[in-house]
Amino acid sequence: MTEKNNDFDNTRLYPKKLRNVLKKKNRYVSNLINKGRIDMSSIKYHGIFLTFFGCGKWKYGPGTLTSFVTTAIWLFASYQFFLNGVSTTTETVIWTSASTIMFFYGVYIIPFYSKFIGEEDHPSIVLDEVMGQLVALSLTYPFIKPYYFGLVNTKISFLTIISHISFCFLLFRFLDIAKPSFIGKVDHEVKGGIGVMLDDLICGIVSGICGIALILVLENYFVVLNPVLD
Repeated sequence: MTEKNNDFDNTRLYPKKLRNVLKKKNRYVSNLINKGRIDMSSIKYHGIFLTFFGCGKWKYGPGTLTSFVTTAIWLFASYQFFLNGVSTTTETVIWTSASTIMFFYGVYIIPFYSKFIGEEDHPSIVLDEVMGQLVALSLTYPFIKPYYFGLVNTKISFLTIISHISFCFLLFRFLDIAKPSFIGKVDHEVKGGIGVMLDDLICGIVSGICGIALILVLENYFVVLNPVLD
C-alpha cells in the first residue's frame, strides 16, 4: 500500500491553528529522518509496544484480540488494587495516566513506524485499541466498583463483573469496527499518528459514557443492585 505522508487529507476538519501544528509536525518527522537524526532501524523495536507484544500480528482480528487481552489485564490489575486497598481515586489516576502516555506516545512514534513498514495505520498497530479499551473500562469502573469484588453475594458480584467487562468490550469493539457517525469522519479525515489514536480514544469515551448512563439507570430501577441488601 502506498504510504500517506500527511497527517491529514481533508483539512476542513481542523481549526487553522491545528492545521499549522500538524503541518509543522509532519515536516519535523520528515526532517529528522532525512537528516539521519532518527535511526530507522531502531524504530522496529517500538513495534513491540505498538503491536502490544505481538497481539497486533495475529491474523484473525488483531484489534479484537488486543481488546480482550487488555480487558483481562485490566481486570487482574483491578483485583490486585482491591486486595491492596488502593483507592478509587488512585486507580483512576493510574489508568488515566497510562492512557494519556499511550496516546501521546502513539501520536509521536506512529508516523516513524509507518514510514518504517511503508503503510499508515497498519492493522498490526494496536496500541490505540489498548488505550481505547482502557478508557472505556476505567471511565465506568468508579460507578460500578461497589458491586465488584467486595459483595457478600458472590453471584451478584460475578454477574456484575461479567456484565461490565462484556458491555465495555463489545460496545468498544462495535464502535471501533463500525465507526458510526463522527467516529468514521475522524477515522477517514484525520491522518497520521493523531488519526490512528484519536478515533479509538473517542470510541473509548463514548463507550464509557454509555456504560455510565446504563449503570445509573440500573441503580435507579433495580433494587437488586443495591449492596446494602447484601
